[in-house]
Amino acid sequence: MHSRSEPQPKIRALILGHSFVKRLDRYVHTSPCSKVDSNFGFSRDTMEISYHGVGGRTVDSLYRDLNVLLRIRPHIVALEIGSNDLCAPGTRPESVASKIEDFASHLVKQYGVIYVVVGQMLFRDKLPPQVPDYNSKVNVANRVLKALLGGATSWCYWTHRKSWRSRVSLYCDGVHLSQFGLFKYYMSLRMALVHVAKQL
Repeated sequence: MHSRSEPQPKIRALILGHSFVKRLDRYVHTSPCSKVDSNFGFSRDTMEISYHGVGGRTVDSLYRDLNVLLRIRPHIVALEIGSNDLCAPGTRPESVASKIEDFASHLVKQYGVIYVVVGQMLFRDKLPPQVPDYNSKVNVANRVLKALLGGATSWCYWTHRKSWRSRVSLYCDGVHLSQFGLFKYYMSLRMALVHVAKQL
């Protein structure tokens, strides 16, 4: 514990995952909205936010990007992954959820991350033609993730606030987030970071 007179160390947070993170990174650096800030409104003296998103990433392929953790050495990782895994025919959502839990554990045990926030997977309006039950699989994967991560001390499942079934939240491709959806995503992640930072 730090005494009141001691300066608190800067918290480093990394938002890591697939194209949602890549698009969020671009959004926060270009949005004219006064409520949006690339550092999520935190003073850089207390928290510094970094982004690493690669389109198409699955849980397995995200392991390729872990050198970024050696460079940033984050205390917190907000993880956005799993939805691309569910696009593969025959993929069991329970297996994807288990892989995500293993990945979170790997970040803590091998890279010294203090806390991992695993974001809820979102529905799509345009379903993968090879997986017409995609949204049903998302439901199952989220439910299993919530059960697997519940009660853990080093990671948690984060439910994004507000409704995500509205088409207004989605980009015209029916997969990615619109400007409105990105704003809701940004605000939800900010809430997650505030929640976790209080526990460190």
